[in-house]
Parts: sequence; structure tokens; C-alpha cells
Amino acid sequence: MSDTHTTQHASTPPSQEQLDQLDHLLIELGRDPSPEATLVLEHLSGVRTYWVEYMPLELALNLELTRESLRPLPNPELKTRITGFLKIFR
Repeated sequence: MSDTHTTQHASTPPSQEQLDQLDHLLIELGRDPSPEATLVLEHLSGVRTYWVEYMPLELALNLELTRESLRPLPNPELKTRITGFLKIFR
């Protein structure tokens, strides 16, 4: 994943590169059997859906829920990469 992101707004559709990065993170979360990863996967999947479908209120809610559910994620490396990806929405 690239360390250089442009700020993303809910009104801007995702680029294919951004979707590819997000999909890769979702795949990795799906491989983690922990309940914490399952919860992050649920919320981050919502981020993808609502971003692509341009549903800004739902996107904002799922971004918040994803950030909150990341705290107890047992995989620190994956947590860092997801947190880095989410910075494009600031």
C-alpha cells in the first residue's frame, strides 16, 4: 500500500487503486479468525459499500465504527495498515 494518499471526501468516487488496496485489507481481515477481526471486517466492508454507492452518511458512520473496532484488533501490523488507509478520509 502506498504511503502517499490524497484526502478523500465522501463525494469523490474511489480510484481503482484505492479499491484494490481496500480489497486487499478486507481479504487479510477475512483470514483472521479472531472475533475482533470479524467486527473490523464487517465495518470496513460497509466503508467499501457506502463509498462506492455514494452514501456519505452511512460511509461516515462505518468509518467511525471501523476506527473504534480497530482498537482491540490483535494484529498490530494489520491495524497499522488499516489505520493508514483510513487516513485518506480525513
